[in-house]
Amino acid sequence: MRPWMKLAALGGGLFLIFAWTLLEGCRNVATPTFPGTATPAPTNTPAGSPVATNTPAITATPTITNTPGSGTNTATPTATVYTWTTENFNGLSSVPSGWSSNNNGGPATFVVPAVQFSSAEYYGTCSSGCQSLWIEVPFAAASQEANIQYAFTSNPSGYCTNLTGDTISLYYYLDAAPSSGAYGQMFIQGGAADSYDYQSYGFQGTYALTIGAWTQVSIPANEGGVNPSDIWQFGVQIGTGTGSNSGTDDSTVNFYIDEVSIQ
Repeated sequence: MRPWMKLAALGGGLFLIFAWTLLEGCRNVATPTFPGTATPAPTNTPAGSPVATNTPAITATPTITNTPGSGTNTATPTATVYTWTTENFNGLSSVPSGWSSNNNGGPATFVVPAVQFSSAEYYGTCSSGCQSLWIEVPFAAASQEANIQYAFTSNPSGYCTNLTGDTISLYYYLDAAPSSGAYGQMFIQGGAADSYDYQSYGFQGTYALTIGAWTQVSIPANEGGVNPSDIWQFGVQIGTGTGSNSGTDDSTVNFYIDEVSIQ
């Protein structure tokens, strides 16, 4: 055989071997596995905007009443400015809060009844529900006293009521004198901030009583130097007195007040 024919036969054999090997390799290669095409849903992302379930409703806007400055409290309590001008008791079914009666710290054996209404006497013109504030006082000895009074607050430990520039007036009526040496006066008292400063002013300036007629008496809110911006209470007092003739002719007295004004 000629040399070129041997080379051709050899090359053809090599080609057949190469082609068979390639075919077998392709058949043995594993088919690749591709991941799914779905995008996984996130497991920690809320669907939509979150809805608050525990948000309290705002019911009021707080008011700052005491802003401290550099650690020092310089706030000053402010008394309430009183706007009561005149009070009579006509048509009321119960005694207004704040009014009371007492024996001015006297012995427990001398009992002054609780203040109440009476239609027996009243001041001024009235067509219906006519009445005044009243106590019946059983005076029986010297140095006995009875008060009808009004307290602006039951807790005078702070600033009470501002009556700056005001005068307190009322009408009183007595059907008898407590004794021959009897007296009458108005009083006013400050709160704790002013050491409960107490001052009084005699009826008509002389402590004299008028019997059987409605009579007006007054006291300024700054009587005797009382701080008028810190008023706890005021009232009216009658008593048998301590004179030599007091206690010898004591009487049960019907004591009425009406038409109270602060202006």
